[in-house]
Formats: sequence, structure tokens, C-alpha cells
Amino acid sequence: MSSQGDELTVYHLESAIAAEHCLAPSFEATNWQRMLQLYDMLMQQKRTALVMLNRAIVLSQLNQTATAIGEIWQINDIETLINTQYIFSAVLGDLYWQTGDEHNARKFLQQAHELTTSIAEKKLIAGKLQTLEKTKLN
Repeated sequence: MSSQGDELTVYHLESAIAAEHCLAPSFEATNWQRMLQLYDMLMQQKRTALVMLNRAIVLSQLNQTATAIGEIWQINDIETLINTQYIFSAVLGDLYWQTGDEHNARKFLQQAHELTTSIAEKKLIAGKLQTLEKTKLN
């Protein structure tokens, strides 16, 4: 059983991350510092592109968006991931938007919109692109 023993496994860490999300009264009230600690520990055992992407999202929640972007660009084979898996482009688009880089935000959000097959994701991304266009016009 994963609840017994002295070894801290990937499953323990992933469960702890999920628990932090579930226990937070709101997204904003999430204990992002604790999340970063958990992702740091997870990275020691499971250094995958998605773990690194999620850790970068946590960094952005801690007002370290530029660092988060830099770390995403350090992910092994990131160019291929950006061109084949919409989530990497979508996250980069959001992070660039947070930094005020509307050009890169638009570029990566558009790419994510083209890559995803999910209608819900397409609507969400299209809404972000429309908001970007409105801010461009003002």
C-alpha cells in the first residue's frame, strides 16, 4: 500500500499535489510555496516534460513568470512539444500574456488553438485570443 512504509514515492508526491489543490478554498488560496516544494521533490524522481511544465506554472503563481518561461524553454525537445502538444503552447501563451508580451502570447495561443482537438479548449483559447485583440485595439 502506498500509505505504508518509509519510502517517499512518485505516487505520494502526486497525491500530495492533488490534495493541495483539493484542500485549497480557492485557486488563489492554493499554497503555491508548498506546491513548489512538492514539484521540486517530484522532479527528483520524475523529471518529465509535463512535471517541468506544471512546476513552471507554479512558479508563475509565485510571481516568477519570467523564470517560469525560461524553465519551459529548458525542457528537453521543447520545440517538438510546442509543435505537437497544445498544452505547451497554451501555457507559454498564457505566461507571455502575463508578462505583457502580446506578440508571443498571440503566437503561442494561436498555435495551441490549431493543435487542440478539444472543443472546450478551442473555445477557451479563442476567448483569450479575442481578449488579446481587444486590448490591442484599445
